[in-house]
Amino acid sequence: MDSTIQIRLRTVVRQDLETGAFVSHIPVLDLYSAGRTPEEAEKAAESAVCLFFGVASEKGTLMQALLELAR
Repeated sequence: MDSTIQIRLRTVVRQDLETGAFVSHIPVLDLYSAGRTPEEAEKAAESAVCLFFGVASEKGTLMQALLELAR
């Protein structure tokens, strides 16, 4: 059974001064991603979140991962 949920996560986007890339960070999940523009960095962050939840769900470790993040 597939289901869909919507969540809101704070994403911080900053430009790396050395490379010029835009780095996105989702603090609550401690996920990082990057892109050539702020929009690309945000989209990459969204993909990282989907991947995080997808892999954790497939492995059966989603609840454990969320509990560890809540500490």
